Amino acid sequence: MSFYINRFVFVLVAVLVILLGWYLSDIVAYVLIAAAMWFILTPVVNFLDYTSIKGRSLPRWLATILCMMIFIGFLVGLGWLFIPSAYEQTQILTELDTDQLFDQIESSVAGFEEAVKNYGISDNPREALEVYIKEKVLRFFDVGEIFGTLFSATGNFIVGLFAVMFITFFFLKDESLVKRIIEGVTPEKHTDKIRRVMSNAKRLLSRYFIGLLIQVTLISTLVTLGLTILGVENALLIGLFAGFINVIPYIGPIIGMTFGLFLVFTAHIQTGIDTSMGTLLLQVLIVFLIVQALDNFVFQPLIFSNSVNAHPVEIFLIIFIAGKIGGVAGMVSAIPAYTLIRIIAKEFLMQFKLVQNLTKNI
Repeated sequence: MSFYINRFVFVLVAVLVILLGWYLSDIVAYVLIAAAMWFILTPVVNFLDYTSIKGRSLPRWLATILCMMIFIGFLVGLGWLFIPSAYEQTQILTELDTDQLFDQIESSVAGFEEAVKNYGISDNPREALEVYIKEKVLRFFDVGEIFGTLFSATGNFIVGLFAVMFITFFFLKDESLVKRIIEGVTPEKHTDKIRRVMSNAKRLLSRYFIGLLIQVTLISTLVTLGLTILGVENALLIGLFAGFINVIPYIGPIIGMTFGLFLVFTAHIQTGIDTSMGTLLLQVLIVFLIVQALDNFVFQPLIFSNSVNAHPVEIFLIIFIAGKIGGVAGMVSAIPAYTLIRIIAKEFLMQFKLVQNLTKNI
């Protein structure tokens, strides 16, 4: 009877922990992001920690502070690149004459009047199309709404950044902190297995996140280079955004491409909508498609498959399943979560043939 009571208590506690984690999802997200940064920055802290100055190595706390300063400097550098370009684009949107823009669009789509009429959309298709386009244009270029969204997002970002940096600092300063917490709640008979899980998780996830940084760097560099060759303004801004948003599987590249096309469109809208703008937009689209093809067929198979020792088909299916369950957040966390599950399964469920096949390369 006590066996069933213990199992019931274990399940009850697990359910309560899951519900609490769901209720405190923001805090859980901060901890998970800090854990990801811990995997990425630990090699840097270890390198600084082992560095000797006049025969004396740096204390762990000092190495952690230096590492965090380097990371913050990197973020400040990105902001220095983003903010001026973002301000410039905001100025363009503020000064944009939407009536003039509508007139240009109206003249461009006038040739579709007869086609719209054939589909029976309206007795007066041109008027209906004009009203529709004008409504969408005015809503899309609602600068007040854009500023409100940006202000809210900036506030949330600052709070989240502080929380993540605070947690990351203590994870890096005391690298055994996470280990002690996990071992403290682990039954004694499973301690050795849990230690192997943590060792393999640290090794594979560190490789994954470093590989992710390499992918972001490659995407940003290629997009920036391609747009610079085309003479596109703010090529660096577009390239950096495309690289970072690309961490969202499948959806991220579409967002990055749309953002790039939008900036090119708004930068040249004052000169009028003509064939030269259409040609430039087409060239920008081709750059994004080429880079995305390289990412899908070269970068991802080489970086992710090798970093987490999983077959590309596995990764493809897991991302889609995670997206179905958890949306964008699920897609972003799919690969590291799947990697951790495989590591745990290897230690505790090796009696199953499926687990043996999925974990044989770990």
